[in-house]
Amino acid sequence: MRKGTGRRTIAFLLALLIVITCPGEAVNAYGMISYKDASAERVGLDVTEADKQDESVSADAKKTENTDVEDESDRTGSEEKASDTETAGTKTTEVTEATENTETTGSTEATETIEATETEESEDSADHPAYQAEDLRFLVQSKEDFGDFSLTDGITYDEEHYTLSVIDDDDFDCEYVGDYVIRYRLTAKEAGYEDIEFTRTITIYADEQYMHDGVLIYGHTGDMEMELAEDAEDGIAAYAVSTVNVVGTGVFMDYFKCKSWDWATGTEVMYAENVNGYNRLVYCLESNRATPGGSNVNSGAFSDTLQKQLNYVLYHGARYYGYRCFTEKYQGYNANEDYYITSMAVHMLNAWAGNEPGYIFTNAMVERMSADGQRLYWKVFALVNDAMSDGSTYWNEAMWSNNTVTLKPETTSTWTYNSTTGRYESESFCPYFKDIYGYTGRNVISCVDQNGKRVGTVRFLGSGMFESFRISLTEAEYTQLQKTGGTLKATVQFRGYVQKATRYIYNGKKWKQPTAMIQLDGSERTRNLAVTATVKQNLANVYVQKVEENTNISLSDGFEFDIYEWNKNSKAYTKLGSLTWKKPYYTNDSLKLPITVINQGKFKVVETKADASHKVGWSKEFVATSNNLNIYLTATNEPNPSKVKIIKTGSDTGKALAGAEFTLYKDKDCTDPVKVDGKAVTVTSGTDGVAETAQFVRTQTSYWVKETKAPDGYKLAEEPKQVVVPAGGTGTVRFEDERSQYRVKVVKTCTQDKSYLEGAVYGVYSERSCSSLSLLTKVGPTGTGGVAVSDPIDYDPNVTTIYLKELVAPKYHKLSSTVYTLKVSSAIDNGGVVTLTATDEVQTTTALIHKVGEDGKGLAGAEFALYKDENCTEEVVKIGPTNGSGNAESKTFHPTQDTYYLKETRQPTNYPAQPDKVYKVSVQDGKATAGIEYTVTNTNKIQIVAYKYEVGSGTKMPLRGAEFTIYSDAACKNRIATMEPTNSLGYVKSGTFAYTGPYCYVKETKAPTGYKLSSEVKKVDVSNVVKDGTIPSVAFYDEPYDVTVEVLKVDADDGTTPLEGATFAICTSDTANNGNKVAEGTTGKDGKLTLSFHPTQESYWLIETKHPDGYTGTKEKKQINISDTREGTVVKKFKVTNKKRINSFPLEVNKSIEDVKDPLILPEIQFEVCVRDKATGEIRVLKEFWTDKDGHAYVDDIEYIDDVNTEYYLKEIGYKFDENSPSPPWIPNSNKDYCKQWIGRTFSFTPNGIRRVELNISNEKLTTLDSKIRIRKVDNNGNPLKGAIFRIYTDRDCKDLVRETNPTGDDGYTEVTMDYGNNWNRRYFVKEFKYPDGGPWQELTDPKEVFLTSAGNGAVTDVEFVNTPEKPSLTIYKYDSETGKPLQGAEFNIKFFGIDNTAAKAVWKTNEDGIIEIPQGDYLFTYGGLTIGKVFTITEITAPNGYKSASPVTTTLKAGENRIEIADDPKTYDLQITKEDKTGKKIAGAVFGIYPTEDCKEEDRLALATTDASGIAKVNIPNSDLSKVYRSVWIREEYVPDGYVLDREPRYRQLALERINTISFVNEPVTGIPIEIYKYAIKTDATQTALSGIHFYLNRTNTTTITEESIDLGTTNSNGYIHKQLENVEPGDYYLVETDAPSIYTNPVNPRKITLKAGNSNHFEVANVYSTSKWHSLKIKKVDANTKDPLAGVVFEVYADAKCTKLIETLSATDENGYAYSSVYGDDTLSHVWVKERSDTVPYGYKVKNTPLEVSVSSDSSGYIERTIENTPMKKKLMIEKKDSYTKTALAGAKFALYTDEACTEESMLGVPLSTDADGTVSFTDIPVAYEKVYLKEIQAPDGYDLDETPREVTLTNDVITQTITWENSRKWTAVKIHKVDTGMSGINKVEFAVFEDYECTKTVEGVGPLVTDSEGYAVSIAFPYKQDTYYLKELKAPYYERNVGRVFPVKVQPLDDPTDTSGVPVITIINSFNPTEIKVTKQDKVTGKPIQGAVFEIYSDKDEKYPQGIIGPTDENGVATAKISFSMYGPILPERSLRPSTIQTVR
Repeated sequence: MRKGTGRRTIAFLLALLIVITCPGEAVNAYGMISYKDASAERVGLDVTEADKQDESVSADAKKTENTDVEDESDRTGSEEKASDTETAGTKTTEVTEATENTETTGSTEATETIEATETEESEDSADHPAYQAEDLRFLVQSKEDFGDFSLTDGITYDEEHYTLSVIDDDDFDCEYVGDYVIRYRLTAKEAGYEDIEFTRTITIYADEQYMHDGVLIYGHTGDMEMELAEDAEDGIAAYAVSTVNVVGTGVFMDYFKCKSWDWATGTEVMYAENVNGYNRLVYCLESNRATPGGSNVNSGAFSDTLQKQLNYVLYHGARYYGYRCFTEKYQGYNANEDYYITSMAVHMLNAWAGNEPGYIFTNAMVERMSADGQRLYWKVFALVNDAMSDGSTYWNEAMWSNNTVTLKPETTSTWTYNSTTGRYESESFCPYFKDIYGYTGRNVISCVDQNGKRVGTVRFLGSGMFESFRISLTEAEYTQLQKTGGTLKATVQFRGYVQKATRYIYNGKKWKQPTAMIQLDGSERTRNLAVTATVKQNLANVYVQKVEENTNISLSDGFEFDIYEWNKNSKAYTKLGSLTWKKPYYTNDSLKLPITVINQGKFKVVETKADASHKVGWSKEFVATSNNLNIYLTATNEPNPSKVKIIKTGSDTGKALAGAEFTLYKDKDCTDPVKVDGKAVTVTSGTDGVAETAQFVRTQTSYWVKETKAPDGYKLAEEPKQVVVPAGGTGTVRFEDERSQYRVKVVKTCTQDKSYLEGAVYGVYSERSCSSLSLLTKVGPTGTGGVAVSDPIDYDPNVTTIYLKELVAPKYHKLSSTVYTLKVSSAIDNGGVVTLTATDEVQTTTALIHKVGEDGKGLAGAEFALYKDENCTEEVVKIGPTNGSGNAESKTFHPTQDTYYLKETRQPTNYPAQPDKVYKVSVQDGKATAGIEYTVTNTNKIQIVAYKYEVGSGTKMPLRGAEFTIYSDAACKNRIATMEPTNSLGYVKSGTFAYTGPYCYVKETKAPTGYKLSSEVKKVDVSNVVKDGTIPSVAFYDEPYDVTVEVLKVDADDGTTPLEGATFAICTSDTANNGNKVAEGTTGKDGKLTLSFHPTQESYWLIETKHPDGYTGTKEKKQINISDTREGTVVKKFKVTNKKRINSFPLEVNKSIEDVKDPLILPEIQFEVCVRDKATGEIRVLKEFWTDKDGHAYVDDIEYIDDVNTEYYLKEIGYKFDENSPSPPWIPNSNKDYCKQWIGRTFSFTPNGIRRVELNISNEKLTTLDSKIRIRKVDNNGNPLKGAIFRIYTDRDCKDLVRETNPTGDDGYTEVTMDYGNNWNRRYFVKEFKYPDGGPWQELTDPKEVFLTSAGNGAVTDVEFVNTPEKPSLTIYKYDSETGKPLQGAEFNIKFFGIDNTAAKAVWKTNEDGIIEIPQGDYLFTYGGLTIGKVFTITEITAPNGYKSASPVTTTLKAGENRIEIADDPKTYDLQITKEDKTGKKIAGAVFGIYPTEDCKEEDRLALATTDASGIAKVNIPNSDLSKVYRSVWIREEYVPDGYVLDREPRYRQLALERINTISFVNEPVTGIPIEIYKYAIKTDATQTALSGIHFYLNRTNTTTITEESIDLGTTNSNGYIHKQLENVEPGDYYLVETDAPSIYTNPVNPRKITLKAGNSNHFEVANVYSTSKWHSLKIKKVDANTKDPLAGVVFEVYADAKCTKLIETLSATDENGYAYSSVYGDDTLSHVWVKERSDTVPYGYKVKNTPLEVSVSSDSSGYIERTIENTPMKKKLMIEKKDSYTKTALAGAKFALYTDEACTEESMLGVPLSTDADGTVSFTDIPVAYEKVYLKEIQAPDGYDLDETPREVTLTNDVITQTITWENSRKWTAVKIHKVDTGMSGINKVEFAVFEDYECTKTVEGVGPLVTDSEGYAVSIAFPYKQDTYYLKELKAPYYERNVGRVFPVKVQPLDDPTDTSGVPVITIINSFNPTEIKVTKQDKVTGKPIQGAVFEIYSDKDEKYPQGIIGPTDENGVATAKISFSMYGPILPERSLRPSTIQTVR
């Protein structure tokens, strides 16, 4: 405080400050702030922030207002004080608000406490004192905080008469805490006034000090390391005070008003002044004695029990003057009542302990109390009871133990810099007390690091007990911890005392009234608490990447760097060490770089050494932070100078070329040349062909060299070449130049009309003879403009003149023989082109016409005209008339087009004219006559066309299979002709028939499958058919019908368990594929599936396409005959079973023959897959299959048996050849029957789980010797048995298996062929392992021994086996036809011919499993006479309850088990609905719904029924409860034809089983606007109650007032409905008004706006809620979970339960902002609703949120309850499989891009293009499904493949499953075919060739193995990729012709149309001879005679040969090459391939 304004003012301001900051504690219960003395002021002002730290402190503030507080003079005595309080001029506000159960705490440390020093004043100065001087207290943390304070501040005095001065400042120093007593003097200025001396105390206290009861012991401002002075403890006051001064307040209370001679319930509020720093309340201990004021002496403790009880009462009750009960539970309305409650509790416990009389309250006493008295009594009662029950734990030490203190946080790593102190401080640690009043002091124990070393100081933020503290570090300390990282531990001690109840008596006199209070005893306690603060070590890392300047090329090892650290104090860097190379960086891998406040994270890197190619000198400073520890730097170096070397050669000779000029550029476009000394770098090659640039510093890694001038005679290289230039080195590049070239151009015209001619081809020759040897090139064919230009021709200085000759003439022109001479020099002035203009003469021909009748005979007299156009306007020539043979030929004409048009201008005699008929005819080129030849036929027969369509489809639905008959009369009695069934276009044309009259009649005689037969007869006009040449047509329309199929899927083992998840398809054939399915579905949980489809053929098949999980598929296919459905009126029902799945695996078989090479032509081989149980010998056939003609087969789903005793093997059982194919060469004598020797062979294998098994099977070659074993199988009566299989072994133990037989046939025979030629064994053992059909049979255990009777070819050995059948048994199984469950209680009898009377009377009954079992040996089979083979009938005589009896079953008894399954149909409720109008007219097409409950919920609907033409609808309702004969249903009209009023009021009907239950509906015709109202009340649980008697009106305005203009709608009926038609009312908006509703209901929307529409229905539902319902406003927002964008169109449903079964309301769809709004009602039970989205409304591509959102609702209608529901967008993975379209192999390197639009624009591309990898796949991921459609485009094909740029549309399925797209690429394929012959042209066998890409035979064609000729000398390769026009065959092996080995033959190939078909490959014939001729070729320059190296020649057998017989070359350095050739009768001709030979030398 700077300047004082008087004690009163300061006190007032300070009080006001406390009222503002702590209003709840500032005012005591007695309405004033006490200023009696310093102690009183301290008590009144000790209210601090500590209360906020205590978790138990009240959160409720007491509102108190204090104004005009007057200063009072000294007062003594409680009575005087009470009166003063009442009379003082002080406004007081009594506290009325209740507080929490805590007591407030006073503290001297939160605010300045003003202590008044009393001075004695004279009476004269009492009213006008000479001065006022307050004691001052200041909290100081540093000297700077204190400022310029003056010791005279805060003193007011009479300045008119006195002067103020300081006598003694008591060594005042604000740096040290303590009390300073300052002496002052007032010196009088004039006479009459005396000098005055006085003192005051100024107290300095720091944010940490050691105090006892407010007395400062020692301290130092700002220093947290505290030590007590040696004599400090002497100044500590004893806390267990022995004497207190009791003060009475004069406030007397007696709420209980109980009084007797020895006790009373009245009490006065008393307190003891300044005890332990507080005014503590005291309580009397004897009510019959007066409470003594003044001094009271401690008289000791209480008895043990009473001590604990009073401890409890005084701890939880009112403790301090002006405060409430510490615990809220016991508080009254104010502090007075709390004192009274505590006092009465003390009295009651003291009295019950026997220390005073009374305080026993009876019920009567309590009842006499006032309401306040009773209220307080129960507070006292609770306090006393709790003290007695819980007081045992309130002994003194326990109270201290429970009074805990904690620090929060306990640990921190947060530090801040204090700029004032220059220190680093931690986050604050705050203490939290359970009861702060039990604590008196605190101090710091220690602050150490993790090693126990003393580091840092602890600094409290204030002097209050509750104040926080921090750990403080110097910069040096903080820096050191930053370098190493560390943790500091600070320990703080809190001190306090034990609390207990104490007893005092007045002046130590026992007869005086004893009192009690709670205080601290003299036994001090301490608690030590520790916290930790961590300084984190932040290590920087530097990574230096070395790159070259400008080029950014990464540089590696060879450089060195030093690193330096910054020091902020010295402002300089200090070297720390060097960086090390750790690819790809230089880094501080072995050197730590901690960030500290000294280096500020600042470092510097300096380069000290560079490699040999670069210059040194780089450095860089950088700053690292805790958020950026890893620093990446790029160091650049300038490279040393480089140069470029250029080598120039000729492309034809490879020799160096001089005189070529080059320029060096920086860019590929050669616009920016490299400059040295400001000039572009240009060099010229010397005689060595080398040009070298000057040195330059590279700025990039690659440069471009461009040739700017070519050497003489060579072309200038057009493209620049790139050269890589190393730093400090030389980059080299080579250039080759080609020689100059020219072209030949031909212009071709017609001699007749000068038009340009297309298709001419010319040869260009170097010699006039135009021989093939002089052919330079070909020109043509000419295009539509008559022009053709040749390929470039190398300029030859020796050829100055060229010759042209026509090789191919244009169409319809003659070939010219003229040889044209042209000068090559003319190309110089014509852009390098030599031009020839030539003409050709036209070619003429004639038109020959043949005119015939239908019988093919010629017709005379016909005339024709030939035209150029189809409209016959431009005539060319006339033809005819035809002669007797029907022929006519035109004059010659010149054809100018390929197609002409012929028209008959005159018809033959007796035939109708055909004036409109035009014939299109073609010209044959090159024919001088009959270039056009055509036959025209005339007829007098007619035809009719019929069309068949679905009714109502127009022509969009043509129908196949309709049959028609043609009649001559309308009655359809005289048949003319019949018509074939209509085709797929609904079209059929009749055969020709004779014209019988102008009309005929057509009638449908057979309808297409799925359609009803038409009864219509069509009349057809045929009067002009012959004349016009037209075929009349007629159309019929049939009405379609659907067929319904019901499937029941059950477990095959028990026959009853329904199977979910089985998918069935109804297919048009007995195999299922995507193209033949007409209906498909999956069974539900009940195993049922209903499929409906429209049939288009007679037979369909029900096929299982997907089996249930855990089950195998079934092969059974159910045939559906459409005719059995009676045009769809009969439902087809099927029961299908599945067996539980066991493991299965696939098998791949490759069949071959020993020693037989490709090509291997095999028959199709039939195999069986068998398993044999090693333990039992049982053998099963798992699969049968056929291989293809290549011997290959792939079989899937073979059962896998994981058992060591199971042996798998393959058995060969048959073969078949193509009947038209020749016998393969490996079959002896071309006899295909020898293949029988393979049948029965077996091949063992071992499967491994589900993995594929591959078997390569090789059979022995067939022999010409074989022998047969023939086995006959019969029963014990000698009858042949079919189906038995046998095994043939070589040993009696049957271990060495040789063959298995095929099953025996109808005659009981089977035979097996033994290949006698390969096996000379004569003895075999035959054993049966599969019983014959018709069993079961008794087992045959022993094999039969067989000796082959003869070694002769085809000999047969016979053996016979006899089987005896097993005894019969019979099982009857009864089940529900719909559910498949077994039925108990069905009774049957069995009848058959010859039964005895005993058996006929027997009755069998099914058990609980639906089974009747009649075992073997039963009387029925023995004496009863039912024997094997006998026919018997099973009759159901009693059906189970609720079921219909099944029809009798007749069958034949078999051996072994006989199982008969019989299904019963459940009884149904048959309902017939009749629909008619008021006149009785039947109404067709009305639709009714049948429901189980009156609310008619859509999901519960039992059936729909539609009335037919007779107004009747029939429907069968299932019997869900078989025990009920009757069932209740409600029937509602769903649809009625236009013109009738729709009546949606449900009708009740009770249905009886097995009876026709009828009900009639009558509809009114529409005469006005119909309106229908349904009125109901709805509860929160969504149940509805129809309301009757509710009156409704229609108003035209929005009002509920009923006027004369209101339209009366009437009242609701008993079902809550009103039906009315409004006459003279226009459609539009109206308001529906409800009246007369019972008071328990409320209409939430009244009036309700409705819209009336014209038509047959206006239905409105009006819901009332109960009057007690509350309304809740909901707003639901729907957004994308990722983007938060709104989603429109989503519909939400609001339910009253979490399971979402009780629907309250359906919200309207979300709007464009994603919002949906609703008002939801609810009764008193509704506190939550559940909002669930409708899955069918969620936008495409988003996951459905199935979990409902729970919303807590409120009756507050002021605003919406808003909730947001998010949907996550689904992401799709799209995988592309890239394959070869022929080989199906995976293709790598195909690049695809994905787009969102079909145009595939760059803007619509998703992501980046991706390429397929080695497995041919590539995947695009995270594609939003919401796109629905994306477009895939191939932008780069694999090497060698055609690019398919057509985008493919991909529809993204609405899920997250990966979609796979197969994309195939095609390429061109080719093949070679050889015919190898000798000199006599006969085929040579086993000659071997290989195919190569080059003539040097270094590159083999991949995948094409050696080609070996067959016996006829032929060999053909497989197809291989077409990469070039010519391939090369090299002869590798040639038996008997070894001298021909090594020859190479060029083969010109062509692309194949079909890679699988090589039959059309051209054949190259190659001749071999025993002594080939050697040919030697010498190649020389014609001018110089020098040898020419590298020439290659082709060798032909004669000049007309198409295919060469080999090659010679290349020539060596001497120009010589040799080769061998074999030829027949002609010598070789050698056309040069590239250059002409000058000499040819032939050597024989």
